[in-house]
Amino acid sequence: MTKDAVLCRDYTNVKFIISKSNVSLDLGGHTLTNNTNDVTVQVRPELKNVKVVNGTIKGKWTAGGVHFQSTYNMLNIPNIVNNQAVTENRLWAENAHGLSKVENIKFEGIKTSVYIEHYVSGINIRGNQFTDNERMAIYLDASSRQNQIENNHFLDNGFRLHEGFKRRRGHISVDGSTNNVISHNTFKDTRKKQAYLFSFNNYAVPAIEFYRNCGEASPTGNIFPRLHGADYNTLDSNTFDGTALAVWFKYRDHDQLSSCGNPVKYSDKADYNTITNSTLVNVDRYVIDEGIGNSY
Repeated sequence: MTKDAVLCRDYTNVKFIISKSNVSLDLGGHTLTNNTNDVTVQVRPELKNVKVVNGTIKGKWTAGGVHFQSTYNMLNIPNIVNNQAVTENRLWAENAHGLSKVENIKFEGIKTSVYIEHYVSGINIRGNQFTDNERMAIYLDASSRQNQIENNHFLDNGFRLHEGFKRRRGHISVDGSTNNVISHNTFKDTRKKQAYLFSFNNYAVPAIEFYRNCGEASPTGNIFPRLHGADYNTLDSNTFDGTALAVWFKYRDHDQLSSCGNPVKYSDKADYNTITNSTLVNVDRYVIDEGIGNSY
């Protein structure tokens, strides 16, 4: 897509690719059904002022929703470690999606509704409904920053009912992503979520999980490094309803020690985050804080 579009009908298994700035995809109240293993809407790198609004995206549990891509794939990953300052500044500049938004979309039954790739910033996710995502509803990937998640309703995401014994997930995953604002959302689970369907060492799954994947950071490997923790994020005026746990800082350190490598290159990290004005309804535990300088 290189120009604005307002849909006049439903579509099934059609992938929309937005490849130009200042483009709006308005579903016009219609439904995009995706029964594939691919995403439904792909936003190409280096774009600004892209909008996906007003409709429903649903389908098979293997399908993705809206995916904001990054230019990081164009770089040699070890060079990001060896020349961190220059490369990171370039990546943040290239992937600043100023004024882009996902608004008034009902996401139902897919794998992950909104995926924000490495170093992407400036996305406003506002006024949406996220229901029965197989995994997390929103994923903020490593070194993304300054995104806003506000006035959304999350219901029963991350139970992984089709994936059996896989570890269950929260509604939002903040993986080495910084300076984001998560405000005025409702997170509701109709049953208390434990990490595994069957386990002798089970534990509660948080509605919002803050972490850095400690096992994905080898400077000599081909895996994107998590150079930053899930730091300096703000949570304000959110409601947690029926969740076993609202928030966990430094979440992956709990269950990923065996996959961090020898020696550990980058450990889990989630520091200096702030939570204010939360409403708790039938919540077993508010916060688990294993980081530094978090306030709540």
